[in-house]
Amino acid sequence: NVQGLPWESLPVLRGRSVSRIPCIDFLHDRIAFAALKRGQLSLEAEKGDYDGTAVVNSRNGYYILNPSGDLTKTEGRFQGWVGDMKKLGWDGVAGKPVTEQQFSQALKERDLVVYFGHGGGEQYIRSHRIKALPTCAAIMLWGCSSGNLKDMGDYDRTGTPYNYMLGGCPTLVANLWDVTDRDIDKFSMSVFDKIGLNGNLISRSTANRSTTSTSILAAVARSRDICKLKYLTGAAPVVYGIPFHL
Repeated sequence: NVQGLPWESLPVLRGRSVSRIPCIDFLHDRIAFAALKRGQLSLEAEKGDYDGTAVVNSRNGYYILNPSGDLTKTEGRFQGWVGDMKKLGWDGVAGKPVTEQQFSQALKERDLVVYFGHGGGEQYIRSHRIKALPTCAAIMLWGCSSGNLKDMGDYDRTGTPYNYMLGGCPTLVANLWDVTDRDIDKFSMSVFDKIGLNGNLISRSTANRSTTSTSILAAVARSRDICKLKYLTGAAPVVYGIPFHL
């Protein structure tokens, strides 16, 4: 019943790295799976001691930009970013609907999926398809109320975040309530810059392997004050799951 509260914006937590998890078993499962994946990719030698973060390859991503066709200003703001990411190996759709097959395939085969559209993309992929995924990418859902869980009375809340958690998603960024497009676009671009999710920074970090990027938790926490509505739009984005570094 307290899931909808922006705990991350309480004075004692504002600006700190905070994530939400359904239960302790979920946390153990995601950390164990991330460690297994890291071992399969032989990343221990590069990263040193394992810090419990998810494995995300910044060059293996998928974007869904303005699939409804009516967020033209958002599409315009991110057109340059999309072009840079495509040069690095990203794929995606912009200005047209994404099919359920495309969405599902991206979640299975990519390390990171970024969605700029209405809601949490429920109109493009059904919940049972998400929960049945054998493995799932980290995902950022920048739409309105994409991270809100529906009140089910005497039963546990349910919604898009838990669908992704059940599908194996290690990290989900989503909004607790409705947001304005200009403010949330500024917020998301700030997060991208802080974690190094843009063409120039990725190319630079590839050349300099010793560079350690900011975690997604820290990036979200430090981007809240960039919004004009710091405690409305700025408090809406939250992170579910374990952190990742690029």
